[in-house]
Amino acid sequence: MLFIKNTMTQQQKYREVLKLIKEIDDDIYMSKIADFAKRKQKYLYESFSLEIEIDNQIENDFERFIKEKIIETEEETTLRLDEIYYEYQLWFKNTHAIVLKCPSRKELKLNITKVFGDKAVSNNKNEWNGLKINEAK
Repeated sequence: MLFIKNTMTQQQKYREVLKLIKEIDDDIYMSKIADFAKRKQKYLYESFSLEIEIDNQIENDFERFIKEKIIETEEETTLRLDEIYYEYQLWFKNTHAIVLKCPSRKELKLNITKVFGDKAVSNNKNEWNGLKINEAK
């Protein structure tokens, strides 16, 4: 019977074992990174979806506010953006149970202009003729 002499020294065996352990650790570490990346991706997707949902809700809020609170009139009235925004802030706080930041005056102005752009006062783009706040609702 032939015996093959083991030519590896104890130190070489130790290095080989350490190398295998490092490879296993690297695999474990990479799988943890992959798991983290998957969780982060899911979180970002859910956050993005929620952000889109909130943006859509706010767009619907502008439409609802305009329908409920701003009325066209034949009277010689002028409605200023300051007045509209004040009413919008009150309406927004009363409408939302959750704490959301009220959209800016600029966003409100863009939506008012979309709907009533032709009624804007020619020398002042922050006023509209023939509009007033509906105090009934």
